[in-house]
Amino acid sequence: MPPKVLCWSCEKEWEMGSQPVVCSACGKVQKVAPNISPYVVFGYDNPSFNLDAEELETRWLKRSRRCHPDRYAMRDAAERRYAVEQMAATNDAYKLLSNDISRGAFLIEQKGWPTEIFPPEEFLMDMMEAQESAHDAGANKVSLQTDFEGRFAKDREILGEVLDAGTGTPEEAAGALTRLRYFQRVLDALKGQAPEV
Repeated sequence: MPPKVLCWSCEKEWEMGSQPVVCSACGKVQKVAPNISPYVVFGYDNPSFNLDAEELETRWLKRSRRCHPDRYAMRDAAERRYAVEQMAATNDAYKLLSNDISRGAFLIEQKGWPTEIFPPEEFLMDMMEAQESAHDAGANKVSLQTDFEGRFAKDREILGEVLDAGTGTPEEAAGALTRLRYFQRVLDALKGQAPEV
């Protein structure tokens, strides 16, 4: 049986695996549960790497409207503070879950696995060259971006298989996550370039 949490005002119980914004009995804004999982914030029953981005955004928007501090501006100081904390927890959870790399790292850490490995020298040299090309005005950036988006998608799929389907090893998960970090740096560098005139 999951542990219970009490409403700070009326002492109504709810399960630890949920995080209501307001108490269903007394309507008071609730404290954010300590060490709450970002998945619990949005009501996911099972932590999964492969999340539907639109569904996550819908859950975020719904919860944001529900806990926005402006809704509780006329409440007492404690409830206003709890609303700010609820909003912060909501935004932090969304930021983590909406990013493949941070979501993967979170799930790997939850398993107690390493989140990083030292890549082979050949891979590091390839990444250095890609970074230089991303900053080189004469480079074929479209081709480079397509290549790195493909690499990112492949390792994202590997990470999803290891984390969600349970196929693979902790080392494979750490390797995929490490490569995703490098690929994202190259993609960010490509997107950060000023348009050529």
